[in-house]
Amino acid sequence: MKKIILLSVLSIFAFTACEKDYHDADLPEEKERVKDLVVSQNFDWEMTQQVTVNLTAPVQTPACVYVNQKCTDKYKIIDYTIIPGLDMPISVKVPAAIRELWVKYGDGIVESIPLKAQQAKMALPATQAITRGWEEGNNEVLMYAGKNWSTLMFEDLFPRLGDYDFNDLVANYNYSVVYVVSSLDQDNMNASHVLGYQFEFRVNAVGATLPITPYLKVTTKNNKLMRAFNVINTEKLVIETSDESIKAEVVASGEGYHIYKFVGMTEKPSNVFVNTEVGQTLSAPKIIKVEAHTVDNQGIKWDEAYDANVLEFDFFITNGTDEIHNRGFEPTGVSGVRAYPAGQIEGGAGELYYSNGDNLIWGLDVPAVINHATEKTNFLEAYPLFKGWATSGGAMNTDWYNSPVSSQLIDYMKLFPIQ
Repeated sequence: MKKIILLSVLSIFAFTACEKDYHDADLPEEKERVKDLVVSQNFDWEMTQQVTVNLTAPVQTPACVYVNQKCTDKYKIIDYTIIPGLDMPISVKVPAAIRELWVKYGDGIVESIPLKAQQAKMALPATQAITRGWEEGNNEVLMYAGKNWSTLMFEDLFPRLGDYDFNDLVANYNYSVVYVVSSLDQDNMNASHVLGYQFEFRVNAVGATLPITPYLKVTTKNNKLMRAFNVINTEKLVIETSDESIKAEVVASGEGYHIYKFVGMTEKPSNVFVNTEVGQTLSAPKIIKVEAHTVDNQGIKWDEAYDANVLEFDFFITNGTDEIHNRGFEPTGVSGVRAYPAGQIEGGAGELYYSNGDNLIWGLDVPAVINHATEKTNFLEAYPLFKGWATSGGAMNTDWYNSPVSSQLIDYMKLFPIQ
């Protein structure tokens, strides 16, 4: 197993808060809200699409792939080295709204790659290779593929419906799966293997009445990785935080999965808001970075190991009584709260976990960095195109999150941008 290179240390900060003396559900009903929308049972609330990227080059060429034209790091999805003569398709999830990707290589050259039938292919000219990333052997190159910085927004009152300002927990995250490929063994792709994963999670706001605790379940759906994924080597688990009170605890680890509990990121008195009130002095986000060397599977071929489903990242919260996930994810039971209360869900239990009989949900996973709504703001007023997206089953306004009403939002990213 290879030694991990530590990430840079983040600055220390603290949350500030102001009092909260009323309940999330105590709201006027005169305006249409998210819970009033008529949503198709077939609507999956998904804002991403799965695409396959396949770049070639005549010489070993480092390249990065982005979902935005400016090629900013927060929207990077692939960081790897192209090996000449080697077919290396990389499957990743990108925002459903985009129709092209951008590749950056050489001395800052940027090229657009159109998406055709969810494929992105391009032949790059020769350039000079460099090494970077986790510690590497002489004959190996490292590959990173994952999710660009995204925004999680949760409601906290599950199994009841909430006020739908989607600011009870607001967090950003990204992740990468780390692979190793032998650059000198092009005819034998058994040399490729999964090395581990890395993620970053930052909490921007907590507008919940109930006590919120964030968790993460990392799962592999690749049968050949199941047993190797059983145990995290704690000596190879690198955790960095922006505050000494923050911890990431591995609270469960079994065949094919790991579960983390994030401590010290959302703790507050039950009657306060954090970073959701108009005029409130905003405090810096609470941040945690994790690198985990978990799998070293020599013998798994590239086309078997390198796909978008090799690892699944499920960020979820608990509210003191229940787990709250994005639609479709199963409850874990690890948090010590009750089993999924299907019979108590307002509007009845939906066809999938964490949706109700009207296919309303408690969590949004937006594939972009966006600002959150002010306290008690109607989310349909903060993001007016959201309604058309939801009621059309995702056919319209796929980039609804790019058309906010700034007066209804906390301009959090202006003070605390993701670089």
